[in-house]
Amino acid sequence: MIESRPVDPTKYSNRKCEHCEFWGDWDNPICKLSKKQKEYYNRCKNFVWRKDGNYTVPPENYACSMPAKGKKPVVIARKLAAQMWGRPDGQLKLAEGIWMFSTPSHGGIIVDTDVRPEILKVRALTFVYIRAGSSSGYTDEQHFVALEEDCDASIAEWLYANEIITPRYQKRFTSEEPFETWKANRIDMLYKSLNQWNSDVLKVFPVPGTGQPVKTK
Repeated sequence: MIESRPVDPTKYSNRKCEHCEFWGDWDNPICKLSKKQKEYYNRCKNFVWRKDGNYTVPPENYACSMPAKGKKPVVIARKLAAQMWGRPDGQLKLAEGIWMFSTPSHGGIIVDTDVRPEILKVRALTFVYIRAGSSSGYTDEQHFVALEEDCDASIAEWLYANEIITPRYQKRFTSEEPFETWKANRIDMLYKSLNQWNSDVLKVFPVPGTGQPVKTK
């Protein structure tokens, strides 16, 4: 029996379907996420290294949960934001385990699901795929979820409204309204966004701010 050579996960050219956890094999080259035949090289945002792979060094993003040795959560969150939307040019910690990132073209919110496990109730999946055909929200880098700014970031704002929607947060917007008025309008806007794009969130969390608050260390 000929043993396969170890794969070097530091080489970008090795990020291809045959080494991905969500791909079948050469006899059945079907992606478990899209349910379609795929043989991609270096161009799939959903790539994660196979758990049973033979590697020269441990990969950073196994599909299974692994501790991020030596990495602070904010570092992983920033890395995931860069993978999703490009290199961040701005970041803000909204609350414990929740960060907002902006880039020259896009951005969104990154949530640490170890700190905020409630958000996983929105989808009963281990691989959090926010919308079919979209890579805007999925668990990667062990226990983080990316929520793009156009539609999905409102999920985090709604769940943790009492922690995120603060006078400090209002300063990011060009608003001279009294805070309580602005907050009410903001929550109304979030409701309309969720009702249009992520109505299932309202079924699980019909009241804003009902995600469990976390005490800041």
